[in-house]
Amino acid sequence: MPTLTHEQGIDLGQQTCLQFQGPDVLQYLQGLVTQDVRQLKADQCLATCVLNPRGGLIAYGFMWQNADCIFLHVQAVDTAAVKSHFDRYHIADRLDITITQPKRLVHFPYLETCEDRSDSAIGCHRYGIPGLDVWMDEPFDFIPIDTDQLEVSRIKRGVPVFGQDMFPDDNPLIYGLADAISKHKGCYIGQETVAMTRDRGRPPRRLVVCRSQGVQAVKGPVRYDKDTVGDLSSVAMDGEIAHGLATVKYSVAQRENILVDALNQSWTIIQVADYGKPS
Repeated sequence: MPTLTHEQGIDLGQQTCLQFQGPDVLQYLQGLVTQDVRQLKADQCLATCVLNPRGGLIAYGFMWQNADCIFLHVQAVDTAAVKSHFDRYHIADRLDITITQPKRLVHFPYLETCEDRSDSAIGCHRYGIPGLDVWMDEPFDFIPIDTDQLEVSRIKRGVPVFGQDMFPDDNPLIYGLADAISKHKGCYIGQETVAMTRDRGRPPRRLVVCRSQGVQAVKGPVRYDKDTVGDLSSVAMDGEIAHGLATVKYSVAQRENILVDALNQSWTIIQVADYGKPS
């Protein structure tokens, strides 16, 4: 077991993964996820999206390889429902798709390695910073991290959470997700919509990081020039400074624009998600 008694972590509870195993696993997954699975490693997760044929999000999560298996852990979605999507495209490919037994998942932000590192400890940038996922069958000791400050860190880095900031059927480029979407891997389910949006068009909305001071943190609709233009989905206080993530109309998503929330409080856009539009 990794020695993490003196490290700060966050308990993400009992979690399951999809496990893919067989001689055709790389070829099969290459056509079904946005990440280039040829880049997977045993000790580092890569973010990925699972899309429907229209290019809308089904799931967002993290993949890694261990020996001859590839694992996928998805955020805030029933693993069995995501498995059904993969099963639909599993016809003649030589592989097995299973759901792993639940294990306790603890994430250690800012930690990239540990003593006695084993197959259960995988590097993962869940909060936009280097970190370590540790999967264990039995409980182990660690120091609970300040989750409020971790939320501030996530929001300031513009990292959306599936089910809170991004949702099923949305175009993934709304949220940037450049590290999860390969430009060069070739065709995959939903790729045509992603490529056309990035190269010839634009997403209908964009994720923005915004900031305010001396306000009450409140989620909900936001306005610009009296028109409702989107929603503030994540908020966190850092002293007197409020940090937020909002998804707003493309035309409004510009730095220095002022959004107004349900309590008539002003939020300044300070960062806009980059969706990889060619320069």
